[in-house]
This record gives sequence, C-alpha cells and structure tokens, in this order.
Amino acid sequence: MPITRSRLLAAGVLSAAVAVAGAVAVPATAQAAGKTATTSAAERRRLDKLPTPKLGWYKCYGTAECATVKVPLDYDKPKGAKTEIAVLRVKAKNQKAKIGSLFVNPGGPGGSATAMAADAPLFLSDAVLEKFDVVGVDPRGIGASANIKCFKSVKDQTAVFNRMNVAFPLGKTQEQRYISGAQSFGKACSTTGKTLAGAMSTSEVARDMELMRRAVGDKKLTYLGFSYGTALGQYYANLFPDRFRAIAIDGNIDPRQWAGTGSSGNQILDAG
Repeated sequence: MPITRSRLLAAGVLSAAVAVAGAVAVPATAQAAGKTATTSAAERRRLDKLPTPKLGWYKCYGTAECATVKVPLDYDKPKGAKTEIAVLRVKAKNQKAKIGSLFVNPGGPGGSATAMAADAPLFLSDAVLEKFDVVGVDPRGIGASANIKCFKSVKDQTAVFNRMNVAFPLGKTQEQRYISGAQSFGKACSTTGKTLAGAMSTSEVARDMELMRRAVGDKKLTYLGFSYGTALGQYYANLFPDRFRAIAIDGNIDPRQWAGTGSSGNQILDAG
C-alpha cells in the first residue's frame, strides 16, 4: 500500500510529538479481568535473560548511523543459531531535549524499515525530528538484514520469477503460469530457505524489536507502523503490553486474519 507524505506527517506527529497511542490490541484476558496487562512469564524467559546487544554504530547515507547485530534465530534456543539484523537511526537534532527513539516500519511485509528511517527528514515534522531518534530495524530475512536464500542458484530463481513476471495475470494461461511460479517460489523458501524462513514470523520480528529497544537505551517503545507494520505493532503490544510508550498504526491489518486460522483462514489479509 502506498504511503503518502501527508499520512506520514500526521501519523508521525501523532505517535511522537503528541504521544497518543494508536489502535493497539491489548490481551483480552487482562481486559476481562480488569487488570493491567504485563509481559508474560514465557516472554520474560525468552528475552530478559539475553544480554543487551551493543550496537557498533557507524556513519552511513550521509545523515544516518548504521549497525548490524546478531540475534537468536529461535528465541527458545538463545544459545543456538543466530541471524543478523540491520538497524539504522537518524539522531534527534536536539539530543539534550531528546525524548527517546521512534521506531518505524513501512509494511509489506518486506518493506525496508532502515530505508524508511533514513528518509525520516523528508517526511516527519521538525517537532518529531527535534526530539526523537528515528530508528528502523529491517525484519529478519529482508532488506539490509541477512537475506533469505530460497534458491540454490540465480538461474533457478530466474526461471521461477519469469513465470510471475506480469503486473497482473490475465486469462487462464497467464493465471496458471503465475500460480505455478508462486507455488514453486513457496516450495523453494520452505526447502532451500527453510532455516531462516521458518524463523521469520511476525512474533520473532516483534521480539527482535524489543531487543533493539533495549539496545538503543529506551525504557519503553515508541512506534509508527503502516500496512503490515500495523500487524507488527499489534503483535508487539500483545507480547509486551507494559513495554510500549506509544504506538500509532495506519492502514490497519486485523492480526487474527493475518494469522489465517479458523474462520479467518479464507479472508483477505487487509480487510479491516
């Protein structure tokens, strides 16, 4: 979904300058009990015993700072395999008056959060840029993070992508060719690319963001997300309900439909 300049400006000011949380989902069990929701014991076990990553920032893209960091491929196996994620920040203009960091995600899934953060001076208001570091974390497997490799060779990849190289398939022949390519693509990512593909869930990306929140030194998360980024924001809010300061989401995806289970299995993902 395209992101317009006016929508970004409005949402950025909402999330950061005014500090009003967007439509976030709070666990129903806590709501029903009239209690303040807190991070579960299971999530505390997964995250809180991990050392806070040290980000080796270096200058990049003229006005930004970049870093990469290795995180557990599976947070239930913290001493096991790792994957590398990329982080970028544009520092607040007034560091003495800085409120914290504004984490951003443009959606997709597959859109680059580091690219969005790098463009922060082009779309966020001066009020936001003055008092917030703008931070982008590329979801595992895409962007500047360690990429998923679904094919054994570029030749194999090209053969599959050629079957999908149409803006919109028209007619039975094009439709069958496109579907065949999509099925081959999915099979490749679940076989050759299985190791990383099997660890690219939205929950794991939310856990990566929680770890990066600690890494940049914020006590609580401030977040702005669009399209798929709204699902990510809602997942974070449910996993870590006591660890966010403000969440603004625009172009909302129903997280239950996103999971594609039960009665929502055949519904389109972005039906609000």
